Amino acid sequence: MMLQQTQTGTVAPYFAAFLKKFPDVHALARADRQDVLSLWAGLGYYRRAHLLHEAARVVVNELAGTFPSTVDGLLELPGIGRYSAGAIASIAFDVSAPILDGNVKRVLSRVFAVRESHNEASTVARLWQLSTTVIPRKRCGDFNQALMDLGATVCKPKTATCNACPIATVCQAHALQLTQEIPSPRVRSKPKDLHLTAFIIKAGDFVLLHRRPDTGLWAGMWELPSAETNGSEAEQVGDAILPAGVRGSLKKSESVGIVKHQLTHRTVRFQVYRGHCKKHRLPASFRWANANDELPLPKAFQKILSI
Repeated sequence: MMLQQTQTGTVAPYFAAFLKKFPDVHALARADRQDVLSLWAGLGYYRRAHLLHEAARVVVNELAGTFPSTVDGLLELPGIGRYSAGAIASIAFDVSAPILDGNVKRVLSRVFAVRESHNEASTVARLWQLSTTVIPRKRCGDFNQALMDLGATVCKPKTATCNACPIATVCQAHALQLTQEIPSPRVRSKPKDLHLTAFIIKAGDFVLLHRRPDTGLWAGMWELPSAETNGSEAEQVGDAILPAGVRGSLKKSESVGIVKHQLTHRTVRFQVYRGHCKKHRLPASFRWANANDELPLPKAFQKILSI
């Protein structure tokens, strides 16, 4: 789950910390969601954390703690799609199940000279069929991991080292000298701009945080109070999102500039303001936090606090 859309080098320290805190499915199932999100903070794609937690609860509460060992069974769990189900079934249970991630798509496209773009659903369907065709009946996990590693280390997008490839003799793209042309470049949509106003409100050593809704961007995480700008002045945004007690004692906030944060499909630009006030009682969705609080704070807001 952590490796979806995220490189191994980034995942490794999170994985170690996660397993130390939640060594088995029972520990994860009984954990508080905020503790799960805290250990995920900075890894991105936070919906994965929500779904992983839900999956653990399904395994413990509905399946008597027995993890599904078949592709069909795995597909019933929250957050498990066709690729994840195949990877888990083959690697954990040696089930003859195909996989198809970005690396495997590239390897299969080159071996079988599939020139069409991976943007096309028909191309993806063909690659799934090829992955199903080549999967062996034994050592399926080793085979699938080899495919993924081959794409990650040898059959790279721009720098394929064909002279080091163990299957170069059966690779049609290599034989046709089309390695650089296959697969066709994906057409990526331009990230959308998202303009937010964010407030760093401090009361002594404490900073004001707000818990985001359980759906949408940064679901269930904590944030600096923020809202989409929509052309509004900072004072108007503050009046709309800050608790009444904070607004009443807040000294005039000052602009500290723009902070840019890149997400996969969005470029977020924060207009950041800083202010000070007295420490007030807060509504349930707000809290005063200090450096010792281990709250799930997305990397975007960690970046803002570091300025």
